[in-house]
Amino acid sequence: MGLLMPTPVRNPKTFIFQLRVRVPADLVAIARGKVVGLPVGGSIKQVTIGDAVKVSLGTRDPNEAKERYAAAYAALTAFWAALRNGPSALSQKQTFALAGEAYAAFVAAFDDNPGSTERWERMLRANSERGRANSIRSPFPTNDND
Repeated sequence: MGLLMPTPVRNPKTFIFQLRVRVPADLVAIARGKVVGLPVGGSIKQVTIGDAVKVSLGTRDPNEAKERYAAAYAALTAFWAALRNGPSALSQKQTFALAGEAYAAFVAAFDDNPGSTERWERMLRANSERGRANSIRSPFPTNDND
């Protein structure tokens, strides 16, 4: 008999479906306390891993719960695989693709309203205090020698 994929479970108090999956035995020590982002209903839910991974699927509809579960479970199994395999090198094409996604998200978040100068200065200061490189530079030339 083959292994069956886990299925959504209904919370007995709220009747909202959940993903509830035990952490594989070989990953319990590695995974505990890590945070994984799982896609649920068009957004990403951040979940801290314990002995199991639990996240609300945000629906009482069984058919919608199955769809949401499948997407979240696929992401979770990919996360397990990444923990087992460790980091891997990216090709130049993959690196540029990820950079493009980060750029698109940045533009979507700040294009219409970039916020105040003070906000950006706080962000640069915080990054510097954490030892992160600040590669954000103004596209306009400055005359620091004046």
